[in-house]
Amino acid sequence: MPFGHEPKQVSTSRTVLVSSTGQGLFEESPPLSVRALFYRYRDQTVLHKLLRKLGLRAPDQTLRDKLEITETHGTLAEVSALWLSSPLYLEPAVMNCLLDRLPKLEWVYSQATGTDHLELSSFAERGVMVSNSGQLVSRPVAEMALACILDHAKRMPAHRQQQRARRWQSLRSSLLEDLRVVIVGTGNIGGELARLCSAMGMRTIGLSRTPARFLVQDSPYDQVLGLREDLSAVLSEADFVVLTLPLNAETARIFAAREMHSMKRKAALINVSRGPIVDEDELCRQLSRGLLGAAYIDHPSTLPPPRWSPLYRTPKLHLTHYSAANVHGVQSKALEEFLKGVRALDEGKVPANRVA
Repeated sequence: MPFGHEPKQVSTSRTVLVSSTGQGLFEESPPLSVRALFYRYRDQTVLHKLLRKLGLRAPDQTLRDKLEITETHGTLAEVSALWLSSPLYLEPAVMNCLLDRLPKLEWVYSQATGTDHLELSSFAERGVMVSNSGQLVSRPVAEMALACILDHAKRMPAHRQQQRARRWQSLRSSLLEDLRVVIVGTGNIGGELARLCSAMGMRTIGLSRTPARFLVQDSPYDQVLGLREDLSAVLSEADFVVLTLPLNAETARIFAAREMHSMKRKAALINVSRGPIVDEDELCRQLSRGLLGAAYIDHPSTLPPPRWSPLYRTPKLHLTHYSAANVHGVQSKALEEFLKGVRALDEGKVPANRVA
C-alpha cells in the first residue's frame, strides 16, 4: 500500500527531503520512523537561464524554477535530513535559499562522490553536517574505466568504423598483460580499478599525495609514487592514464599541455573524475594532431557540453555521458545509506562518510 495511505498511522520522528527519483523506494518499503517530502528537479527554460546569467533572476526565483517540492507529508520547516541526488546542482546562492527554508536541518547526504559542487562553508555556518556517498559507486566507476581500457586496447572503435565502411580487415591489438596503467588518484575508485587491472594481468602504478601510507598496508598497486613529484616522469611509461582525483583548487587543470606531451603517442587518457581536472581545449588539440591515441571523458567541464563543443567532433575522443555511476540498483543502495545516516542521527552519532 503506498506510503502515506496506511490505514494505521505510525508515529514518525523525522521529516526528510529526498529526490522524487527515490519516491518509489519509499512507497515500496516505507521506513517506520521517517516521513518524506519529495523534490523534483526541473530543467530551466532558455529564458530563465538567460535571465539568471544577466543577473535578472533572483536566487529564490531560480530555486522555484529548478525545484518542485511536494509537502504532502510535512513541511520544509520540519526537515532534519536532506538527500541530494547526484544530478542535482544548485549554485551556492540558490543552495543558500534552500537551506534558509530548512531551519531544523542537521545533515545532508550528497549522493555524488565529490563535493566540488557544494560550498561546504554554507553548511558549516549553519551547523549542518555533510556526507558524501563513500564507496557507493566506486566499483561501477572503476568498471567504466576498465571498459574504456579494454575498448582502446582491443581497438573496438576501429572495428566499429570498419563495419560502418563495410571493410573487412583483421586488426592487431594489445595483450593486456603487456600494458601499464597509471592511476592518478588513489582513493576508493583508484583502488578498485587497480584491483580489476591487476586481476587481468596489467601493471598498475598509483600516484598519490601521500604515497608513504601504502608502505604500511596491503596495496592494490604494483607501485605508488608521489603525485606532484613523479607525475610527468611516469607518464612516458604509461599505456593508459586514468584520472580518479577529486576536484579542488590543487587538482584543477592538473592535467594540461606538459602532461599530455609526456605521454606516448598511442596512449589513452581516461577521465572518470571531473572535467576541469583536464585542460579540455588542449586535449582536443593533441588528439586532432594525432599526438595521443585516444581520450575517454565521463564528466566534461560543462554538463552537458553545448552542441558546438569540440568534444563532439574531436577524433578519437569518446564521451561516456556521465554514465559511470549510473547503474541498476544504485538508488536503492543510496537509500539504504541515507537511512543509515538518519538512524545514526537518532542515536546521537555522526553519519558515515562525513566530509564537513
